[in-house]
Amino acid sequence: MNTNIPPRWYMLNKIGMATLCSNEDDAICTQKEADMLFPAMAPHHAALLAPVDSTSKPDATDFTHFVRLVQQWAQERGIYEHSTPQAQVLKAVSEMGELADATIKGDRDDFIDSVGDVIVCLINACFVRGVEISECTEAAWDAIKGRKGYMTAGGAFVKE
Repeated sequence: MNTNIPPRWYMLNKIGMATLCSNEDDAICTQKEADMLFPAMAPHHAALLAPVDSTSKPDATDFTHFVRLVQQWAQERGIYEHSTPQAQVLKAVSEMGELADATIKGDRDDFIDSVGDVIVCLINACFVRGVEISECTEAAWDAIKGRKGYMTAGGAFVKE
């Protein structure tokens, strides 16, 4: 695989059709225009795409790479074409039930699998909703980074 191909900005519609853009601003502008002109193909996304080796295991420390692999996997299986944010959130809730079960049983392997499944569902819910998951993680960090409080003996965090 030629990994010397530079990343490029595109505007993508809900089924993954791409329009090459000149830069990030052009991709965002094209996205907004396409949402207005072609609502049946919304949501549209501005995306920076780069070649990856999809046969390799994602580096656990590279969350952006993992998100793109999940999105590619979901696109190939028609999840984005046939799903809704509600369906993906309900699937995440179902996976949370499995996570709770694994936690109660102390099953480490099922715990790991369930956390991954929840994250995959949230990535998919964000994509279908037209939100980058990085927006969500940045908003969460901004909300908690200066938070002060303490942990009770029962395990609840009490904000000051």
